[in-house]
Amino acid sequence: EFVSGIYADPAEPQILYAIDYGSGLAVRSTNRGEDWQVISPESLIFSLNVSHVPGIGTVLYAGSHDGQVWRSLDQGSSWTQVKTDVEFAAITDIRLSRQIDRVYIASAAEGFFRLQFGLDSIAIIPLAELSSANLIVEDAITPGIVYLVPFNEAAYMVDDRGSRPTLTPIIDQPFIAENGTVSSVIAHAAESGSGL
Repeated sequence: EFVSGIYADPAEPQILYAIDYGSGLAVRSTNRGEDWQVISPESLIFSLNVSHVPGIGTVLYAGSHDGQVWRSLDQGSSWTQVKTDVEFAAITDIRLSRQIDRVYIASAAEGFFRLQFGLDSIAIIPLAELSSANLIVEDAITPGIVYLVPFNEAAYMVDDRGSRPTLTPIIDQPFIAENGTVSSVIAHAAESGSGL
């Protein structure tokens, strides 16, 4: 068993969240990792996103091995399933956009999607039809620019700012074949614009 991700609470840095990959359990520590408690929703967790939303506080999104999406507004003490009309395979990554009405989902089989929250509904918008999707990072400066890494493929930039999303390779397959798999992408703020 191993920890597949660890996340600090943006509002309260002494609170940490992690996923035990072997058991599929999400856990929380309120004392910088000295003690842990299980906070998982009803499904086994594959991915977790921790964000701070002004006026709301810490928001957790979790993607499960069986393709369900869960949300917590109380640091994981309780969870609500986000109902969708699509049956996803395992959700390998999940990210709340800085445009807080949307959540990005990477699925092990279906590709890359956006959940768009309306007043009374949730729309599911396919963004990239890839055989699999693994990692999602939103641009540090420009909301709606998202970097995506599928399993054993190139890395892509998805421009989701207009009415039709565009997909552009940024690290190509020959580079991957020669140099190895892309295991992470980090977007950072640079003085003159976005950075990757």
